[in-house]
Amino acid sequence: MKKVLAILCSAFIALSTAACGENSASNSAASVSSASSVSNSASETTSKSVYSDSMIDVEFKGLSNQSGLDGELFIGLTVKNKSSKDITVALKDVYIDDAMMQTGSGVPLKILPGKSGTGVFFGKNSTKPDDIKKIGFKVYLLDDSTNHLETTKQIEVKLK
Repeated sequence: MKKVLAILCSAFIALSTAACGENSASNSAASVSSASSVSNSASETTSKSVYSDSMIDVEFKGLSNQSGLDGELFIGLTVKNKSSKDITVALKDVYIDDAMMQTGSGVPLKILPGKSGTGVFFGKNSTKPDDIKKIGFKVYLLDDSTNHLETTKQIEVKLK
């Protein structure tokens, strides 16, 4: 567990440092999460609702990559917490077209009751965002004590 946390922290620091070297607003995580164009390319997908149940609403914001981070793919999501508990959001069983992809977030997406949060999840994938036909994932929810609250059904977003 400590090794996984250390690797995630290292990846976050590397991404943050690489982002500091760019001189435009397109390198920020905010531009990724708003589905704006990010340096190399970004999908033309606009925000769209992809899942809803009694606990959460999920909105897909788009895919992007960033120059200098070859093979890194960023997935932008906005999640609304409809529950009465603080939740932390993670992704699970992520695939791009027909290839599985390991993802992380660098910083956990923690959302207070009744609020929304936008997060960027990243992972290794050599396919350019504009060439991706579909993405699939499950949203994994934890409470403050890291107890499992819910795992959604597989969500698939068709991009083409």
